[in-house]
Amino acid sequence: MSDAGKLRIIIVDDDASVGKTLLGILKKAGYDVEWAPNGKEALEKLKSGGDILLVDVRLPDMNGLDILREGHKINADLGAIVMTGYSDTETAVRALNAGAFAYVQKPYNIDEVKASLARLAERQNLLRQNRELVRQLQDSNAVLERKVAERTKSLQTANLDLANTIERLKEADAAKSAFVSMVSHELRTPLTVIEGFTETLIDKLESLKKEEIVQYLEIIHTDTLRLTRLIQNILDLSQMQAKGIAINPAPVRLKALSESVVRGLEVLNTGMKFEIVFDQGEVEIFSDKDCVEQVLVNLLSNAVKYSPKNSAIRIEGVSRDGIAQLSVIDQGPGIPEPERERIFQAFYRCPDVVNSKTPGTGLGLTITRAIVEALEGRIKVESGPEGKGSSFQVTLPRRIEGEKSNGSNDIPVAKG
Repeated sequence: MSDAGKLRIIIVDDDASVGKTLLGILKKAGYDVEWAPNGKEALEKLKSGGDILLVDVRLPDMNGLDILREGHKINADLGAIVMTGYSDTETAVRALNAGAFAYVQKPYNIDEVKASLARLAERQNLLRQNRELVRQLQDSNAVLERKVAERTKSLQTANLDLANTIERLKEADAAKSAFVSMVSHELRTPLTVIEGFTETLIDKLESLKKEEIVQYLEIIHTDTLRLTRLIQNILDLSQMQAKGIAINPAPVRLKALSESVVRGLEVLNTGMKFEIVFDQGEVEIFSDKDCVEQVLVNLLSNAVKYSPKNSAIRIEGVSRDGIAQLSVIDQGPGIPEPERERIFQAFYRCPDVVNSKTPGTGLGLTITRAIVEALEGRIKVESGPEGKGSSFQVTLPRRIEGEKSNGSNDIPVAKG
């Protein structure tokens, strides 16, 4: 079917006088019409667009009804009026069976031709409108199917996100329950000791010797300090979970900062020997000085706590490829490989003899890792040959940009 607003008519008649006369009449009547003297030329014109054939039955190269059948292969909606010099019923039936809308007998009456064309044109326009409606409906269905597919995909994605969120909430709730359980357990231990010895002092103060009283008070004092540290660490962790860690970047000189932290520890008469080694000289980064200092204090305090008396603790600093690395190396008992990740979980302590005799909350390294990650860094631990000595390695970027609040709400808690 042609794309023009008008229907395109092709007259097929080998009699030039008849064909051209009919061409002129129909053009004056307002039709878009062409003439072809034979079947081959008519089919070629039909390929470039045609809606109606006005075709003679007898042509020199093809039968008019054969032209109609071939024409339907080009345009399935092709309409046709067959012109014939025969008035027999058989010719009329053959024409209609071949798909003709009507037939007219030669010599034709022009008014009859125009009337047949008007009826056929009305039918062809209805076919055109129906085909356009079908096309629009198919396009609408395609758009609808695409939208349904997109919405289905979005719904699947949303469902997956929801499932992941629910899973994370379950994990967070389990972690919270474990955290509360651990806190309750850790608080109960020193409180039980304090309560027990306090009751003993109240009930038996007059019968106790001075040495026993002093001993009991020292135990109470020790567990009070332990309780204070534990509460402070819990408060620090809670703040990290709720608000993250405020980062205020500024120039930080790592060697000078290490020396400052060591001087503070030497005042405590720990009996340790501290070695600070920066082979490249001073290493400067743009980070949060207070946070980096807290990391150093935590790691060096741990090293002092677990190292043999009068042993050496080494702080190494190096800069390469846009990062700075600080290492705190001690000569303590070392950490078995299966425990090296778990020691960063809240309340976890290695199940060994040294830990059982060394007081601690099991929160220091958890806090340390949270701070390091807030500084966009990483922390890991390695142990020397035969598990002797540990090396905590902190890797920090040479520069972090702008004030911000970093940190994860997901604080890992040791299970059991």
